[in-house]
Amino acid sequence: MKGLPGLVFPADRPKLCDRMASLGQPAVSKQLAPSGKKDLRTQRWFDRMVALAPSSGQLLSLPIWRLLDPRPIDHVEWHDLAQELGIIHLEQLGEPLTAMPPTAAWMITMRASAMEDECEHFVNYLGHQPDRAVMTTVLLQLRRWEALGNLIGYDLSLQQALRAASHPTAALDLAVLQPRIEEYIVQCFGAVLVPHPELNLDTQTERIAAGRSSWEGRVLVGRGVGQPGFDAAV
Repeated sequence: MKGLPGLVFPADRPKLCDRMASLGQPAVSKQLAPSGKKDLRTQRWFDRMVALAPSSGQLLSLPIWRLLDPRPIDHVEWHDLAQELGIIHLEQLGEPLTAMPPTAAWMITMRASAMEDECEHFVNYLGHQPDRAVMTTVLLQLRRWEALGNLIGYDLSLQQALRAASHPTAALDLAVLQPRIEEYIVQCFGAVLVPHPELNLDTQTERIAAGRSSWEGRVLVGRGVGQPGFDAAV
């Protein structure tokens, strides 16, 4: 509302937030759509937003919002999101290599139980200043393990998502979501349904504990590892 002294908040935005409150749907997507019925009293706020930041409407289509949506993602939709994210990364290839996000990953070697073979899990490396793109990649991995039903992979990715969400030196586009994004991830993805809990809960709890214990012995692999200035903290 800066620069519009004749308008008073909240009286001059009667429907700006009502759609989200009543339907759980943000008004922004409706108001920025090229056609359709719009609320004229709300539209002036979105017109001002677009005037100040012309690319702001593109934020609505970024994969991160669907990945943060707790509704289940099936395999087909997951691959669509991965492809879309890949296209976004390719569009950034014009930047210098030093500006590209790290492609390193943590390799965790573990045996979940005495009845299972030793296996390897890979968890996204965050770098020293994770941004929204890094968070999106971590969430993509989290939702993949959710779709596949891999509980250990899911938990390892969940812990990394929480590290990114609470990272003390996160880039501005991620820092602006703190601390609420961490609270949101815990609320929406921090609990899972274990089938037949009376028989299975203890076993799955032990498997998750084994995964978290194996994290301590992780090994960093991928681009940049071993080069001067490469931060291997997270």
